[in-house]
Amino acid sequence: MRTTPVRDVMTTDVLTFKPSDSVESAARALAERRLGGAPVVDDGGRVVGLLEDDDLILQEARIHFPTVISLLGAYLELPSSLHRFEHEVRKAVGATVADVMDADPPSCSEDDTLERVATLMHDRGLSRLPVVRDGRLVGIVARLVPIKAHGIFLEAARVVAAARPDARFAVIGDGELRAEIEAHARSLGLGDRVLFTGFRS
Repeated sequence: MRTTPVRDVMTTDVLTFKPSDSVESAARALAERRLGGAPVVDDGGRVVGLLEDDDLILQEARIHFPTVISLLGAYLELPSSLHRFEHEVRKAVGATVADVMDADPPSCSEDDTLERVATLMHDRGLSRLPVVRDGRLVGIVARLVPIKAHGIFLEAARVVAAARPDARFAVIGDGELRAEIEAHARSLGLGDRVLFTGFRS
């Protein structure tokens, strides 16, 4: 099952944002759907960014003030330091998604394997990964977190497994709930039917 293609497990009902969307409306949409992030797409559906909930946490924004040096009685700001300061201030008070998103997010294709995707997410410390076809968004895959209702998935898998003895299931990625989810799968008699891909280095 490590060679299972992403298309077999990705979510296709994906919340997306436009770069021009307000940060306020994006935060509201993420909260309503209980999501930690979503892709940002242009009018043609091409992925141009990824908005994570931590991009929206203004209270913890760390702003580095420009480095100022005194030279012959004059105060000079280092250009690179000023640029960084301006960028961080824009991000902290950004009015649009474009101001705070990751503008160069990694992605995967529908044909990539679960093993490759899990490894990429682990190596890059990602929580989610847009799935693209010719640059356009077609789905998303994400890590294991409490809100994903894995218990419901396992209960459904038990029902399917009873009807289809050849059925196999995959839980992609890793997270704080993995041991608990594996134990639940075993308690339902699915220990050898559910593959937990984890993250491979």
